[in-house]
Amino acid sequence: MAAATGAVKTAEMTLLRGLEGASARISYHVGMFKDSSRVVNVISGFPDKRIGLILESTPFHPVDSAWPDQPADKGEISVKSHSFPVESCEIFAVNTTTQEVQERSSIPKKEREGWSSVIVHVIDPTDVDPGTLLDETAECTVDAEFRTRLNLQHSACHLAAFALNKACAELWKKEVPVDSLGNGDFDSQFNISSLLSEASAEDVYRIGKSGKKTFDVATLESTLDTVNERVNLMLQEWIASGVDVTIEADGDTLDDKRVWKCMLPDGEAVMPCGGTHVRSLSAFESIAYSLGLVSSGKEVRLQATTTAIPSARE
Repeated sequence: MAAATGAVKTAEMTLLRGLEGASARISYHVGMFKDSSRVVNVISGFPDKRIGLILESTPFHPVDSAWPDQPADKGEISVKSHSFPVESCEIFAVNTTTQEVQERSSIPKKEREGWSSVIVHVIDPTDVDPGTLLDETAECTVDAEFRTRLNLQHSACHLAAFALNKACAELWKKEVPVDSLGNGDFDSQFNISSLLSEASAEDVYRIGKSGKKTFDVATLESTLDTVNERVNLMLQEWIASGVDVTIEADGDTLDDKRVWKCMLPDGEAVMPCGGTHVRSLSAFESIAYSLGLVSSGKEVRLQATTTAIPSARE
């Protein structure tokens, strides 16, 4: 389900100069589309002589190869009268002792001590000497229309997960972890991939042998039409409330915990999330949801498609 993301890397990624340990500062989580920041380093080792800019702070949301649900932002960066389209925006890690550069997802969390998380903006420098970009001010401009369309689908995907959990609440055979609304968390228990586009969100659920011991799969399979109807009715009710959506963050760095929150008629929906979202459910005209069986047998797989339509009032 997860599509290939980001630029293809060569075997050797190198920094133009030493980098001290400091996690990347971000502003995309508070809805920023523009920012000015200093170029603190440059990474080489991308194909076709492309380079990666590391900025002191960035409004660009990066793709995370560990869970690439939300694509990287599009946009451009201007430095010293040169304008560079951002071809990819990704998360890397730099070992502050050896200065080794790797994709952050390739380093187990328990081994990340001594590694600094950085957001890398991949550009084509054309005839510009990368060294002349160091310490210069970069003017960052994110494609606001592209981000806004992703925000809509991402928030709709979260709402659908809570609605699905509630629609399946009576199908659990044993006690399991619950979501913030108090329903068994089907989404977190069985979701194996999630992928957003400008038009929809696709989620795949896998229920293996152990899952069948805790969840009534047979009843779900035989009542999919009813589950879909329940989910769609809940989504209609929730977006009609027009309540606010917020992102609460422990700080403004990439590694700080961020949580998506929305006070629904059923209670406060809370979910950890590093992505970007709408600010209010009034952003939606409608949300259509469909859950279907894509394979059966020893391993049950289901695919959910969530399609959000923006409100004409926004």
